[in-house]
Amino acid sequence: MINKTKNPILSFFVKVFSFILILAISDIILGNILSRLFFMQTDGAYFRTTYSIQNTSQEILIFGSSRATYHYNPQIIEKAFNSSCYNVGKNASTILYQYAILKSVLKRYTPKSIILDLNIGEFEYLESDYEKLSSLLPYYYTNPELKDVINLRSKFEKYKVLSNVYLYNSTLYSILRENEFLNGNKKEDINGFLPLSIKYNYPIDTLNIKPKQHIDSTKLHFFENFIKDCKKRGISLYLVISPYYRIIIGQDKSVSIINEFSQRYNIPFFNLSQESTFYDNNLYKDPLHLNVNGAEIFTKRICDLIIYNK
Repeated sequence: MINKTKNPILSFFVKVFSFILILAISDIILGNILSRLFFMQTDGAYFRTTYSIQNTSQEILIFGSSRATYHYNPQIIEKAFNSSCYNVGKNASTILYQYAILKSVLKRYTPKSIILDLNIGEFEYLESDYEKLSSLLPYYYTNPELKDVINLRSKFEKYKVLSNVYLYNSTLYSILRENEFLNGNKKEDINGFLPLSIKYNYPIDTLNIKPKQHIDSTKLHFFENFIKDCKKRGISLYLVISPYYRIIIGQDKSVSIINEFSQRYNIPFFNLSQESTFYDNNLYKDPLHLNVNGAEIFTKRICDLIIYNK
């Protein structure tokens, strides 16, 4: 009688292959479900990012971090310039994110004007700023112009994104919270502007600039590209540092760099970080962010500065 005992090595490889195949199929199915739910969001930060990347058509765009999101009211800008306006600012974002959004916008159309709100310490190197680029992962394949920026997260990023589920790892909470299909919890914003109603009830504090600052050459490169791309497309660009409820002591290298680039490329730069008009706690939610009353005064101030410098 012939011995039909299975080859143990062959059996092992069959099991491994079957396991990998099941994982791959599961990844594709779950990834497609997460993708559909992600792009069905009707509110929240990811919804505004999707709109910024894929749907903006306004003549004036506001770029920046949370300080842009909370400080610039597009309705006031629209009235001042008789032009449509949208605020594409995003919490905890840097020039890395801003330039990625700009690339997607310019792939579709050319705005007339852009206001880029920058921060004290904007160009300092922070490893966490690269980790935060995970917010762009869901757009890796839908918007391939973002790949070069997203790949800055790590040298292995271009391999990690082969997993469909990986693209949405950091979005699960948002999908559950901000999806109208799942919970109907839709909040209104004003063309990307999120008004803050809280009033800050503490005295002004002090920010001491570090004497040694590690400037990130990649951020500088993207900042210069942001300026060059706007110049190339004939976009009127305005650089702004909006108010802080802080007394800033020392010389910030980032501010010096912004001023240098402003002069080199003949771009208006409005540094209102220490303007005494805004040394009023009634205008703030916290030392970094204006409340809705402060945002109204500040937005009107910026409009006046732009009109005066035209």
